[in-house]
Amino acid sequence: MFHIISKIRLELYTESLIYSCRMDIINNISKSLILKFSVLIMLHQSSE
Repeated sequence: MFHIISKIRLELYTESLIYSCRMDIINNISKSLILKFSVLIMLHQSSE
């Protein structure tokens, strides 16, 4: 019985780890995209 519980707990833990890693990656990508866009907009405005 205990073995099953620990197995489930381990799977849940790995799932949450994967999920948080994925969220970190998504956050980083969106941040860098926002940065690139703002730089592009600034460049565009300064060229006018």
